Amino acid sequence: MVPAITCLRDLAKPGVRVSTGDPKTVCVGEYAVDLLKFNGLYDKVKGNIVVYAESCSKTAMLPATGAVDAIIGWHVFHYWYPDKTDIVWLKPNQIPKISYIPIGILKYSKNPDAARKFIEFAVSSLFAKKVFRKYHYFASEEAREYAPYAQIPKLTPQ
Repeated sequence: MVPAITCLRDLAKPGVRVSTGDPKTVCVGEYAVDLLKFNGLYDKVKGNIVVYAESCSKTAMLPATGAVDAIIGWHVFHYWYPDKTDIVWLKPNQIPKISYIPIGILKYSKNPDAARKFIEFAVSSLFAKKVFRKYHYFASEEAREYAPYAQIPKLTPQ
C-alpha cells in the first residue's frame, strides 16, 4: 500500500515511486531538482525517483497509467488526466521560482514576420489569454498568486 501523498515531504516516504522529467533535457525535471534542493529534500527523495521521463507529456502520463505514485510536474498535467490524477499544491514559501514557457523565432524561420505577429498575439491578445486559461495555464500575474515569494528568472535573448 502506497502511503498517502499530501505534501512535498511525503515524496521521501519509503515505497513511494516518484518520477519527473529528465533534469538534463526536460525543463520540468530541472525545475524538480531545484524545487527539492530549495526545500532540503533532494537527498531524501532522489532514491524514490524510479524514472526520469524524456518529455513533459510522458511525465504527465506516468501516474495516470499507474507506473508511479507521484510526479513533480506542472499543475496543468492534472487536467490532461483529470479522472486519474490529483494535484497536491505546494505552499507558497516552498516555490523557489516561477517557470515559464518560452516563445521565440528561430533564426532559420522561413516567415519571421508571421512568427513575430503570432508572438505578439500570444502575449497580448485577450483572446489568447482566454485560451491559455481555458486549458489551465497561468499568466504571470496568476502564477504570482500561488507563488508570491518566488523568483522570476530573467530571460536572456539568444
